Amino acid sequence: MEVLGRYSNLRPGPLIKRALRSDRLIETRPADEVREPVRPHKLSLRLTIQERSSLIETYQAGASAEHVAKEFGLSKGAVIQLLTDAGLIRKRNSPTEAQLLEATRLYVEESWSLERIGAELGFRNTTIHRHFKLRGVPMRRPWEHLR
Repeated sequence: MEVLGRYSNLRPGPLIKRALRSDRLIETRPADEVREPVRPHKLSLRLTIQERSSLIETYQAGASAEHVAKEFGLSKGAVIQLLTDAGLIRKRNSPTEAQLLEATRLYVEESWSLERIGAELGFRNTTIHRHFKLRGVPMRRPWEHLR
């Protein structure tokens, strides 16, 4: 029976062929080449305790999560995770009562869109929409703002 011939892979694969063609099997780096240290992936190992406390102080001083993320070279999600782990509640950028009254007037009387109101007042349209729903402002369908 020809078990060995039929079921054996006697042909060399592409990695073996490449290794056989090259004169060196292992790449070596020059001794004087300096390599950057590997940055740990785990968030708790990336920042020192002093850096974490500085990050929290920066956020508590009024900086946004996006600003803190750029300053410390992290993602916004990583900053939010660190703040949550520290027991801080994220602050929301909410419009004042006067801004909400103006937004309601613009929406009802002037027929402005949520996008336009948000751009005018410096908020996202979803923030305006959320506050309108909480206040019971009747919402138009998208095509109804055109008069």
